[in-house]
Amino acid sequence: FSTRAPMMKDLHSVDEVIVTAYEYLDDMSRRNISAVWPRIALLMTKRQPREQSTPSAVGELSFEDMEHMLYTIFDDTTNGIDYCGAREITETTLGMAKIVKILRQHGLRRGEDSS
Repeated sequence: FSTRAPMMKDLHSVDEVIVTAYEYLDDMSRRNISAVWPRIALLMTKRQPREQSTPSAVGELSFEDMEHMLYTIFDDTTNGIDYCGAREITETTLGMAKIVKILRQHGLRRGEDSS
């Protein structure tokens, strides 16, 4: 029996991706870890359902817990970049760039809304 990390494409919320990646970080390949970032970017642009049909431990986590998990995944990603091929580096970089772009757009909208 071997522990296998879930496929990122099977996860349907940013919180779920972060928690799953954090929990399986030691079992994930560089390719799996590189898939985290574009999946987060994609899910940030999709509408999230207001209620989940099944209770989840994700809802019980504080902002600080999620922040810690995200920093841990980020650190693992950057520390392991030497072991990545061109595909993984490209996927990671593009995913992170999309996240930054989305966050900037949200920041601009908030700034426009408050004036």
